[in-house]
Amino acid sequence: MWRLCLLLSAIQFARTGAFLDDISPECACGTAILDIKNELMAIRGDMTQTALVSELQANLTTLQQTVNHLSSVVHHPHTVAFTAQLSHNIANIGQGQHVIFDHVITNVGQGYSSNTGTFTAPYTGTYIFYLTITSHDIHTASFRLMKNGHRLLNVVSTPTKVTHHNSTGSIPETNTHVVTASLHKGDEVWTENMGSFDSHEGLGGNLLTSFSGHILQPQISN
Repeated sequence: MWRLCLLLSAIQFARTGAFLDDISPECACGTAILDIKNELMAIRGDMTQTALVSELQANLTTLQQTVNHLSSVVHHPHTVAFTAQLSHNIANIGQGQHVIFDHVITNVGQGYSSNTGTFTAPYTGTYIFYLTITSHDIHTASFRLMKNGHRLLNVVSTPTKVTHHNSTGSIPETNTHVVTASLHKGDEVWTENMGSFDSHEGLGGNLLTSFSGHILQPQISN
């Protein structure tokens, strides 16, 4: 019994090794204490090995989580990109009227609808959008890009009026604005007329007016 008590009381000292290191092989205390020393040395070795294994397992788990995340980023299939243009001129666009870009160049991910002119986010993430507006006739064009009914940006194009042989005409102006936005899956983005200048605002077609966008970074769960 005394041997067990001594063994248990010495375990705390065994953690640091000070108790064990002070016991000399030439100790005259008998073989019992030397046996205890050997047992404690084994316990200390087992404790050290167990701690090392636990640390390695924790590091391996963290490494595996990192590899899984990087793999999901590299092989993420959620590519989204679209470009749609206006093939014809539009005159007398009403205030708040949506613009339908009917000539679709690219529609990876099928987020853009040529029926409504609306882009619907297929995935949650960060997107970038480009809106190019060309004025029509002698009227200034004022349009805005909307997200779920909230304005993302405005674009205004004012034509240059010219007079030739007593007749008045205009040179159209084209402007482009860019915006990045965080979208959730199902969020909608579209173009509408602001009607800031008059009721005869229009858009120059012939592929001079366009709406484009693509996903920059999808949101990926770890």
